[in-house]
Amino acid sequence: MSKNSGQLLLIGFLLIILSVNMFRAFFPVEESPVFFMRQPGKLLIELGYGFPEKGIHQFIDGTVRRDVIKLTDLDLLPSLDSSPDLNKDLIDGERIDLEIKNTMIEGLRVSWMSAGKRVAAGVPLHPDRMNERDWQLLPGIGESMAQRIEINRQKYGDFGSFSALARVPGIGKKRLNAWNQYFFSNPG
Repeated sequence: MSKNSGQLLLIGFLLIILSVNMFRAFFPVEESPVFFMRQPGKLLIELGYGFPEKGIHQFIDGTVRRDVIKLTDLDLLPSLDSSPDLNKDLIDGERIDLEIKNTMIEGLRVSWMSAGKRVAAGVPLHPDRMNERDWQLLPGIGESMAQRIEINRQKYGDFGSFSALARVPGIGKKRLNAWNQYFFSNPG
């Protein structure tokens, strides 16, 4: 291979790289964010089944479930329309699913986003809003400890506060300190 053909090959290669980079500038790849920018007075709510735009959405504090359901453009059954659950305020970290039949909302199910989603979204956890799988997300909790926590709650009732987790055998100050960052600072 001659010196000129080697230079031409190198120039061609550089032109291809430059073209690819220019093409990327015109068509950027947009990825979803891995965290949410929390704003004061805003709640993060997961909209599930029955909503046209599923996923985690931000709402103003004081918004009621009825207002969120209005976003669907579906009709409520008259019996559901009078439900007191529709006029309850949204709670940070809630998940709402709708039961729909023939473009009519026949039911409403309210639960909690998974602990993994709440942690990723910056929504503090509460010990009474977690299931066995949620507990395993925390450092130092395996299947056995998660079962112990759930059995304790079933036997003695809700914890009511983060510090009440200390009543579970095997949970002491060291563990509570390690988990504190994930929970409400003033649980109620």
